[in-house]
Amino acid sequence: MSRLLKLMSRVGNRPVLSIVVVVHRMSEQARRTLFSLSARHQRGVSSRDYEIVVVENASDRMLGASACAEIGANVVYFERREAGLSPAGAVNFGVERARGELVAIMIDGARMVTPGLTAALLTAWRITPDAVVGVPGYHLGSELQQRAVRSGYDERAEAALLDRIDWPSDGYRLFEIACLSGSCAGGFFVPMAESTCLGLSKRRFGEIGGCDEGFDLPGGGFVNLDLYRRACEAPGARLFVLPGEGTFHQFHGGVTTGGHSGDREQLIAAMRDQYRALRGVDFRAPARQAECLGKIPAQAQRFVQLSAQHAAPRPLESSAAAPATASCEARSRVPFVEYVESGLPEVDGWVPAFALRLAEAAADLQEELGVEGGACEIGIHHGRFFIGLALLLREHERALAIDLFDQQHLNLDGARRGDRDAFLRNLERHGCDRSATAVYEGDSTALEPGVILDAVGRVRLFSVDGGHTASVVEHDLALAELSLSVGGVVFVSDYFNGAWPGVSEGVNRWFFSGTRGLEPVAIGGNKLLLAKGSIAEPLRDRVAQRFADFARKSRLFGADVIVLDR
Repeated sequence: MSRLLKLMSRVGNRPVLSIVVVVHRMSEQARRTLFSLSARHQRGVSSRDYEIVVVENASDRMLGASACAEIGANVVYFERREAGLSPAGAVNFGVERARGELVAIMIDGARMVTPGLTAALLTAWRITPDAVVGVPGYHLGSELQQRAVRSGYDERAEAALLDRIDWPSDGYRLFEIACLSGSCAGGFFVPMAESTCLGLSKRRFGEIGGCDEGFDLPGGGFVNLDLYRRACEAPGARLFVLPGEGTFHQFHGGVTTGGHSGDREQLIAAMRDQYRALRGVDFRAPARQAECLGKIPAQAQRFVQLSAQHAAPRPLESSAAAPATASCEARSRVPFVEYVESGLPEVDGWVPAFALRLAEAAADLQEELGVEGGACEIGIHHGRFFIGLALLLREHERALAIDLFDQQHLNLDGARRGDRDAFLRNLERHGCDRSATAVYEGDSTALEPGVILDAVGRVRLFSVDGGHTASVVEHDLALAELSLSVGGVVFVSDYFNGAWPGVSEGVNRWFFSGTRGLEPVAIGGNKLLLAKGSIAEPLRDRVAQRFADFARKSRLFGADVIVLDR
């Protein structure tokens, strides 16, 4: 028996840990996952210390009992008929049959794991029986698979990546060919949205009610996010995160990683709606502070650095700043007018003053209609447009700036780099409230809407001016739509700019990929103005009236649009 288990109580020959793996239509990927979990691959444990409980929902691509038996004697296999589309029932079925006092739940059987995972789970339980263990999630490949598939990424390309690192000779080399998953986009020093290998006691799993089978959408919707949040926030729970271990998603045409962007965004919107219906609130990552546990191999250190960078940005508050008030009163427009009339030339960039006048027309109507929300811009440069948006907010509203800044290795289209120091100086020079401004330095395509909602809440003024490739623009528009308040607007830069054809392609792909909740409203100042909800028509009227000397009506994407020829 391993030294670790000598320090833990066991009942008879039962394993201490049961790893429950749910499988459906992923036979090849599941084989790799199970091998990565096997005692041949895991370090510091023996097959007597844990069992692997495989629950396979029947399909036309079965893994089967014989394949599981080849992995090892500690693998227990169950075939199950599932009438619905969710794995929630399979998780509950597996945990019910688990013999260990500790369970680790892998709701997606397509996730390979690193060699120290099992020992780390047992170590956490040794520290306290109230341990809840989260494991950072990754996608194999250099970008999220739902985007990579559009560039030809498939199972064959993934197999070539695994051959390149000679997997499974050293399972930690998976870090060399991976990127953080969307639910872990901010790294592991900030709250993760979920853990695709969740460790907790079987007792606690029962106390929190197990997996909620009300999450019945394809793939379970937010069932795993919900389970992780309830486990983390349960009374007495002590949360550990394993920065040196990981789960690595293999491509298999999954519900949210299969590459059909329109279907995916609609499904995610339905998942958010279902979560709100079941829980009465929008989903947020659990607030409990995590403790980091375990060794960090050299291959994982770049993700430690990336996680530290993501954790470092905070609301930029001066020590003397007063707390933001909850008042709905608008700020004086004097700073905005002064900025547009005299301050704009002091800030490097390409945004004309007219673009800010268009933003002012939208903000005026929003205030009249009682639309609330913050501001967000992707692609800051030195802050020329962002400053104007921030100055249009009410006293209690916040603004979020998103830019690569110093992470120029992620600048794929060669657009001019943003300057964080110049941006911060410009904020102060032109009267922006630093205590109401947050900065995110990093790749917008790694963000989920929850990051924006956590920083500023719903957004009513959103600017998309980041990466100019089609895939980035398409992602950023979807991110904007899911973050907007009803009555919010989006400004898309360079749609008609011949120097950046990828912007037009990305916008067009986004509009034609499914039913959209945004309508074109106006074109002017190198901006395409889109609006969410019934504000679109009165905003067209407002724009046409305010700029009557050079406004004309046209059509775009099946809707009326005001073209402003200046």
